Amino acid sequence: MHEHVKGFPFAIVLALASASAPAGIAPVEITEVPFTATGDTTGGANTIDLVPDFCSQRTTVDGPEAVFTFTPQAGANLTFTVTPLNADYDPAIYVTFAPAAADACLWGADANGPGEAETFSVSDRLTPGTVHYLYVDSFFDAATDPTNAQGPFRLDVAGSLPVALTGFVVE
Repeated sequence: MHEHVKGFPFAIVLALASASAPAGIAPVEITEVPFTATGDTTGGANTIDLVPDFCSQRTTVDGPEAVFTFTPQAGANLTFTVTPLNADYDPAIYVTFAPAAADACLWGADANGPGEAETFSVSDRLTPGTVHYLYVDSFFDAATDPTNAQGPFRLDVAGSLPVALTGFVVE
C-alpha cells in the first residue's frame, strides 16, 4: 500500500513494512525538517521483535511496522514524535543504522500507553552520511492484541538535518 503525502516540495511515498523490510520496499525518506506524515501500521509485517535494553523503555516490539529513512549530516539533531490517531494504538519508535537489524538500534521510546504519543531526541549517536531507519512499531503482538498493536499515526520530526554541500557556482 502506498500513500502520497501532499504539502511538501518533494514526493513522499509511505510503504508499510513487508517481510523483507526495509529491503524490497520504498520507505518514506525524510529529507528535510520540519517533517510531518501520517501512516497506518495495520496489516503490516513484524520484522523486528526485540531491541536492546539501552534502545527503549521496553525491549519487546512485536507489532507491525512502518519504516522511514533519513541520512543525517554532521550536526544533525532530531526529535521524533509519533502520535497515535486513535485511543487504542500503543506505538513504539526507534532508530537503527541498518535495515531490519534490532542490534543496530541507536535510540527509541516506548514509555507511554495506548493513545499516547512517544517522543525522543537523538544527535550524538547518528553517523553522518549513513542511511538510518526510523521504525514505528508496538510492544503488542497483532496476533494476540490487534487493537493495541497496530493503527493510524502521525509522525512529526523537528530539529536540524543539515545537508552536505557538494558544490556551488558563482556567476
